[in-house]
Amino acid sequence: LISLVDGKRQWFKSKVGLEASETPRDEAFCSYVALHKKPLVTLDATRDPRFSDNPLLSTLGIRYYAGMPIFAKGTNQCLGTVCVIDTKPHKDEDP
Repeated sequence: LISLVDGKRQWFKSKVGLEASETPRDEAFCSYVALHKKPLVTLDATRDPRFSDNPLLSTLGIRYYAGMPIFAKGTNQCLGTVCVIDTKPHKDEDP
């Protein structure tokens, strides 16, 4: 996925294997990346206290998330993320 994040939502500018075109920002895993301006990996969102009660676990079936911030050129402003999601949890050694 390539997502952009604004004050109320994240929307997907490029996606593969996902029907949704946007989600509310308060549910977006990408919000954590945008807020902290650093990469985030969660191997199993159901076991991660930040996401264990997130509605996207049931609506989109997300279990694995890995995201990198996208910055505006020459700034520290995070515009969104490049991320990978999966409906299956991953192990430490998974690529």
